[in-house]
Amino acid sequence: MELVSFLPGALAAIPTMHYLTHPKKFKKRIPRLKYSKIEFSPNIKIKTGNHTLWLHHWVNFAIILAVSIPLTNVILDAHFTKGFLAGGILQGLLYKDRHKIFIRHNRKS
Repeated sequence: MELVSFLPGALAAIPTMHYLTHPKKFKKRIPRLKYSKIEFSPNIKIKTGNHTLWLHHWVNFAIILAVSIPLTNVILDAHFTKGFLAGGILQGLLYKDRHKIFIRHNRKS
């Protein structure tokens, strides 16, 4: 019975996250929010020296899903929400740059 609400959430997440995260679609319209070396929007990036930690949406969704597993009686406990998170993770893993989490920058002296 849980699959009945989990599956629609996962199926809804794939096109939704594709539209929201695709660089040529909606993502360019989202304003950049940045404070010092931390970027909050449209991506979460933390810059330190020669490296950037890039928290893709699928990483964020995986963290939220892991936190939501033991929770009860909250919106994160809903099967549709967990399905949406799982679908968002799956969609994010389909991008070619999914493995670029720690990015090293070559700085010229």
